[in-house]
Amino acid sequence: MHNFCRVVFLILLISSCNVESSKEEKIASFDDSVTLLGEVVSEIELKFKVGLVKLNVQDTFLIIQSDVQPFFRIYSTNNHKLLVEFGMQGNGPQDFAFPVLLKQFDYDLENNSPVFHVFDNNRQLFTRINILEVIESQGKSYEVESLENPKNRFFPYFFYADDDFILGQTEGFTRLLIFDLKKDREIFIPSIPELPFNLSTGLWDMVYRSSAVLNKEEGIIAIAPTTLGQIDYFTTNGEYIKSLVFDDPTRFQEYLSSNGDTGEVPHFYIIYLEARGDVIYGLNGNNSLIGFYEARRSPIKIMAFDWDANPIMEYILDNRLIRSFTFDPIHNRFYTFCPDERDHNIVVYQIPENM
Repeated sequence: MHNFCRVVFLILLISSCNVESSKEEKIASFDDSVTLLGEVVSEIELKFKVGLVKLNVQDTFLIIQSDVQPFFRIYSTNNHKLLVEFGMQGNGPQDFAFPVLLKQFDYDLENNSPVFHVFDNNRQLFTRINILEVIESQGKSYEVESLENPKNRFFPYFFYADDDFILGQTEGFTRLLIFDLKKDREIFIPSIPELPFNLSTGLWDMVYRSSAVLNKEEGIIAIAPTTLGQIDYFTTNGEYIKSLVFDDPTRFQEYLSSNGDTGEVPHFYIIYLEARGDVIYGLNGNNSLIGFYEARRSPIKIMAFDWDANPIMEYILDNRLIRSFTFDPIHNRFYTFCPDERDHNIVVYQIPENM
């Protein structure tokens, strides 16, 4: 009987290890990859050396948001013609204090117009902007909205809002707050998956500062920590599904053992996520924090995954400093913001037709 109990215990132990390991899939490299060369978009007269610039493409419209007034410019992706610019700083119904363009995409069914979304970090306000209306009114047809804010949580980082869900990172040691508006409940995703080494609270934000995207139909959220080479998947109920690991976390462990004296680690990995249907795109800095800005030893990449944590494609970009990106599904290309360019800061990477 004693031996039988030992056998049962060992079976359960092995089974539990297999369940846990199944939640982490490691890849050494992508099976499919392609190198892309960028081309400066000379028609877009945008030049910023520093500051925040974010990009979205919806339908045939390129939205560029900067921290310089006017905050928003909309261009045609067919000919790169400027269609409208708008958004000033202030506290009025059409003003912003510190706007951030969100990676959230949908349409207004009333006029069949694409809509883009903005979160004002300073005022904690959420805005939906109807593209056709704002072009037709030349920047006058929109209002900054109030947000149904759960318990007045403060969001230093905000990802998504609609009638059903709010996703954001709150202050403290929570990776993500999921607020289910239909069920009137808050779900906090903690610091999981756990690291194989101890992490002081002072470094928590550096490691677990994340970008997140939502697949509402499948009930899945993908989260990528900036200084860990992985993408983590959760349900909208906050349950951890699995992780896809493309670089070992020992880089950060080496940084800790060196007391932070080496410039090689920690690394920048996925800076932004963007979801387009069945595909998740991640802008991978692929360099140390110092090298990302000053002396890149490795090219920046855009990595494509699916919602089942499978790698699809790796796009290796030329050696430019790329701070933000967006995918244009109609023209099959990436738009990027490259602050180091001499004359124009928007660079496009065309994907070959056979890919």
